Amino acid sequence: MQGIVSSKVLGIIGLDYSGSTLLTNILSGLPDTVNTGESHWIIDRNLGCKECGNQPCPIYTQEMMNELRELSIPTTEWWNVIASHSNSKLIISSDKRPRHYDRLGHPNHVILLIKDPRANITSWCSRKFNDAKREDEFFTNEQVERGLVWWYKLHKEAIDWLEENEIPTTVLFLEDFVSNQRERLSSIAEIFSISLNDEQKTNALQFWERQLHYIGGNHSVKRLDKNRYFYKSIKIDERWKNRLSDESQHEILVDRRVSIVNKRIQQFRILGPDISQK
Repeated sequence: MQGIVSSKVLGIIGLDYSGSTLLTNILSGLPDTVNTGESHWIIDRNLGCKECGNQPCPIYTQEMMNELRELSIPTTEWWNVIASHSNSKLIISSDKRPRHYDRLGHPNHVILLIKDPRANITSWCSRKFNDAKREDEFFTNEQVERGLVWWYKLHKEAIDWLEENEIPTTVLFLEDFVSNQRERLSSIAEIFSISLNDEQKTNALQFWERQLHYIGGNHSVKRLDKNRYFYKSIKIDERWKNRLSDESQHEILVDRRVSIVNKRIQQFRILGPDISQK
C-alpha cells in the first residue's frame, strides 16, 4: 500500500454532491484531526483554504502550501507534509476520486460514501443541464439516464480500485448517517480507536460553530446564505422529490446498474442498512 505515514489517513471516496464536505467537516471535530478537504486542488488549481479565502490560514499556511507544491507527483510524502505542519494524528481527506489517491498516497482506511442515487443524480442534473434550473420541473428521461450513466461509471471505478488495491473499506450511506448521527460518528471514530464522549460528539456534529479549514468543497460553511437548503443543519436531501417524476424515481431504484453497485459493496464492511433501495 502507498502512502503509509506516521499519522493515519482516512480517505473519503464518493461522487460529486455525495455529502463528502459535510462528512469531513463533522469528522474534523475528532481529537487531533485535520480535514484536508479536496487537497489535490492545492496543486491542480492553486487553491487555498476554502473558509479563509484570501486571508492567512492558521492550518494551510504558505509554508505548508509551498512544500506541497514542490513535491514530485506522484508522491508518498503528501500526507507526511500535512501531518507535520498541522501536528495531527489523523488526516481526513475528501479527495474522492481514486486517481487523486494514486497521486497523493493511498489512505490507511477508506469510507465509500454513497448517497441515495435519486438525490445524487438530481444534484448532478441540476448542475449539468442549463435547461433544468427551475426547481419545480421534472428532469427528462434522457437527462435522468445520463445521470445514471455518470452515477454507475464512477461507482464502478471506485469499487474496481478498492478491490485492486485491497484497502480496508467501510461503506457509509449518507442518509443513514444523517438519521443516526451520534451512533455512526462513534463507529467511524472507533476505526482509529478513538472513543468519544457526548460533548465531543456534539462538538463534532455542530461543525458550523467551529473554526473550519479545508480545501475545495461546493460552498463555504461560514459564508453560506441562511436561505440555502443545508444552512446550519444536517438533514437528508429530499429535493429530488420535486425534480423526479414517480416513474423516474422508480426506474432509478430498479435499474440494474444500481443493483450491481449494491451487490458489489457487500464485500466491504457496511455501517447501517442499505437504504438506497427504499
